[in-house]
Amino acid sequence: LDFDYAPQSVLISQDGTSKRSFMNVTQEGKSAIDDLREKKLINGLKLSTEDFQPVTAYQISSLGIEFLRQVPNKVKLDVDNYIHGPKPFHEKLLQVALRRAPGEDDVIEQHFYLTAEGGYERRSTITEVEDVSYVSSPFLPLSVRKSEKPTTSNAHRAGEAATGESNIKDELSEAIHLAHVSLLVGEWIPFGSNQIVALNERLGAMDRCQGGLFTSKIDNDPTGTQFKVPPGLTEVNILDYDLIGCINFEAEINYPEDEGIVQVENFGMHLNVDGTIMCGLKIEAIMERKADDISLDMLSRLLVDVQKDSSQIMNDLLSAYQRSLLSMIFNGDQNQRCKYNMVIAEAIDPKLGAEEYMDRGDNENELKQVIGDIQGVHDIGADDVLVLGRDGLLFAGPNSRRHETLLLFYLSLLVRDMFIRVFFVRTFVLDDLLKKIRKLIVEHEKDPNNIPIVRALLNTASRDIILLQEILSYLFESLQQMDVPDRPEDEAGGTLLKGP
Repeated sequence: LDFDYAPQSVLISQDGTSKRSFMNVTQEGKSAIDDLREKKLINGLKLSTEDFQPVTAYQISSLGIEFLRQVPNKVKLDVDNYIHGPKPFHEKLLQVALRRAPGEDDVIEQHFYLTAEGGYERRSTITEVEDVSYVSSPFLPLSVRKSEKPTTSNAHRAGEAATGESNIKDELSEAIHLAHVSLLVGEWIPFGSNQIVALNERLGAMDRCQGGLFTSKIDNDPTGTQFKVPPGLTEVNILDYDLIGCINFEAEINYPEDEGIVQVENFGMHLNVDGTIMCGLKIEAIMERKADDISLDMLSRLLVDVQKDSSQIMNDLLSAYQRSLLSMIFNGDQNQRCKYNMVIAEAIDPKLGAEEYMDRGDNENELKQVIGDIQGVHDIGADDVLVLGRDGLLFAGPNSRRHETLLLFYLSLLVRDMFIRVFFVRTFVLDDLLKKIRKLIVEHEKDPNNIPIVRALLNTASRDIILLQEILSYLFESLQQMDVPDRPEDEAGGTLLKGP
């Protein structure tokens, strides 16, 4: 089967701990599994992991076994060869094993291995995300700006993407193309007036020479004459700010890339006192594709790069207190936290009616690569289409820019919703820890060594409860600061505000 694949953020659970990783997932393959379930050829069992993450297990049904008896032997042989090891392990069934190990900057790396009895082993490439060459310019909607200072344009450098390479191994079959694409990658992080003031001061927003190169590394020897940092710093250029309200700036990424990969990464960043964080960029070119011909297959790979690099940028800018809040709420997996992708395009090809994109085929599968499982598709006026997904949305059409205020309001709600879902699961993890502590206290006479363990776990639980309460106060305060936009005068804007 020649299925397309694209990177997707996936939660992987092992030994009671779930961590996110980008994996090459085929939406066509997932659709095929859904087809088999609809035909009652396989059963789906819903369950949860030790840390309360949902999981679906699959089992062949009685009807599926009957169907397999009709499958030609050649097809069965091909499948057998695929799931068994090479010679001399061809009689041994391959097993899948997940291994975690510290990588750069002590970030836990996850890799899958295919093993067979007798010593055969090879690492799977499912977690190896492919890179593409691209050129981007900073983008921030006018509604979040505090001045008319223009952002940098890299349109004149679009040709550099064509000179670069990619390490895509798949032969892409493209169904949907977008024109003049702007991306907004959003998340919610606990912020307040004090954090915004401190960030403005740290970035030098009020200085004569604003911005500069930044890193989260601590200078343990401030009187020394040398300070070593790894290659790959972020250069910040301040656009405008409100001392206690927000800050807008451009961030130029200088992280090292694989040989041959050319990436001109220039983001627009908006950090708001209510915790809404937006990373915006305009796509000038991806590989040989210019701004008027962007494929969703390549866009999905670019988005992975944006999500990773924006996390690194925020890590350099956040205070130690904010990093501790994120570390607690994401169980130490804050560098791989999930974000919301908003894709705004001036045109989509092919331009179809809303329902025609839900074809359970190529169109729907390609959209899933960028915004996750599709929750709804709607016509907004005669020329625009809105596609809502689990992890993002696509708004395409000649009038898409006119509705930026409503889209940003929706984005700010959705990023809070994503954070609250993580918060909710974290309370279950805390509850499980308290039950474990209670059991150790009840059984303390069986093992006296439980007493120091109980004390340590109680300290951890107390700290987590305090931080959770503080995060709740940040969430409550941010919701109080929200203002619902006025109803647009045009019919399409009114439909968008009302909700399909």
